[in-house]
Amino acid sequence: SVSVVRENGNKVTLSQLGRNFDPWRDALRTAMSNMLTHTQTVLKQADASLSPIALRKAAQIFKEGKAVSKTETDALAPTLWPALERTLCADREFKTNYEFLKNLSLPEKICAGFKRGLGQAGDYLFVLVPLAASNAAAFETAGLDANRPDGKKESRATYFFRLAGHAQYNELTARQDRDRAADSFIKTFNTCMSAVNFRRAPVFLSDEQLLQPRYEKYRFAAAVIPELAVLRGLFIGRVIHAENWKARVAELIKFAEARGPARWPGDEAEAEPDEEPASQNTTGG
Repeated sequence: SVSVVRENGNKVTLSQLGRNFDPWRDALRTAMSNMLTHTQTVLKQADASLSPIALRKAAQIFKEGKAVSKTETDALAPTLWPALERTLCADREFKTNYEFLKNLSLPEKICAGFKRGLGQAGDYLFVLVPLAASNAAAFETAGLDANRPDGKKESRATYFFRLAGHAQYNELTARQDRDRAADSFIKTFNTCMSAVNFRRAPVFLSDEQLLQPRYEKYRFAAAVIPELAVLRGLFIGRVIHAENWKARVAELIKFAEARGPARWPGDEAEAEPDEEPASQNTTGG
């Protein structure tokens, strides 16, 4: 048998593989090694000053799809976080939005990570920004090829999630309690987004939209994948990148503070009929 222990403590054990045991074990080791090598490549591209030892340590932490906090990153390598910010902010639209969110944030709780796009889409970086005065965190992405030579812009959106249930969060009056709520949310986000492979459509589609025949696979997924149900329960809304983005974000935050667990009714855009081909053209989901 082979057991794999996830960072959240869950263990997956596969047994009774028979003659397939050795090939499967070797394939798993190769896949894990390739992922580690790819992570090192992404991090090295962002911060060329990383020593080989620091690079290996950082790659062990920055697993694909994992949001890693600024505090944890600074403890690994002081130069890495500024380098990640520079890489992200090479996209001018991202830079404007990120600086706005950063001013509203718990700075040491901001997280960054990277993910391979679905289908043939390229890698992209992302940030997860817990907000200081709100029960909310913003999820924002930037493609590593954001400044494309053909000048084409990718369509993206900013996604907002509650750090905790509305009533639960309102009972947390001390700053340290709200900091712990942010830490707990980050762990939940990592587990749940990994479970759905960062597909955003099954998260943001409304219950009414899931009843449409073309979203049948997402409706079934929401019924059988506990992590997807958690994300849908914490999801507040998304704000499409446009000229009025800042005003819409402020509107969403105000709505979330007043309306409890309700979803923000703004920017209820439809997903593409099939998210995987669509994601070849956009890092925003």
